[in-house]
Parts: sequence; structure tokens; C-alpha cells
Amino acid sequence: MYLFKTSGATFKSVIENQKHAFRGKPKEIKPGEIILVSKNKSSCVSGEKQIQYIMHYDGARTANYSEVESLWPGNSGRWNWIIDCKNTKRLSLPFDLQEIIGRKQYSHYRVVQTACRILPDDEKKIMKILVDFIPED
Repeated sequence: MYLFKTSGATFKSVIENQKHAFRGKPKEIKPGEIILVSKNKSSCVSGEKQIQYIMHYDGARTANYSEVESLWPGNSGRWNWIIDCKNTKRLSLPFDLQEIIGRKQYSHYRVVQTACRILPDDEKKIMKILVDFIPED
């Protein structure tokens, strides 16, 4: 399981296009892995939860100027990698990571700028509740 952070300016396009962009490729991520899409706290309106969607990792490829510009205008040249995702689902009960894993554990993720692997103990806590938050198709 991975955490991908995104700004409010890019959030809608990330969800709609099932793509994210980074300077580097996330390490050790495998096809099908769950991605928690986290909207930056500073981009959330009052009462809005950061994690509203999950996606599944599909692959990574070198970013090209025109695709980045079409998906996230004004950001061409900023990111080197496009991360393709699939099976995007809106959670029926969005949450903040800190609510699930606790304040102490959350300090590990607060400093993350773009993406990181969820620690094994935290993943177990998230998976216990995530099943209830994913709407049935």
C-alpha cells in the first residue's frame, strides 16, 4: 500500500484521469497495489477529509511534455514520471490517515512530499477499516 499526496490544483485531474506524476518513480511498488490518494491538508476545505479515493497501481512510464501539460497545465517539465492507475474508487467514508493510525505514527507521513510506502503495521490498521469504506460495484 502506498500514499500518494496531491495538491488541490491537481487533485481532480489525478482522480479523473487515474494518473499521478512525480519527479522520481516510487520504489518497490507492484501492479495492483492499493494507493491512498491524499489531498494536501492545506488544500482541504473545513471538515474535508484528506483521503477520499483509492486507486490501484498499474505502471510507471517516462513523462512527456505534452501529456503533463494537458493533464496539469503549467507543470510541464516539473515531473519526470507518469504513474498510471486503475480501479479508482471514491470511499463511502473518507478519512484522515491520522484518525486511523494515531498521531504518533502519523508523524512519519506528515513530512512526505509526494509518495511513500505505508508501513506494515499501519497498513494492517488501514485494511481493517478500508473494506467498510469501499462501496460495492
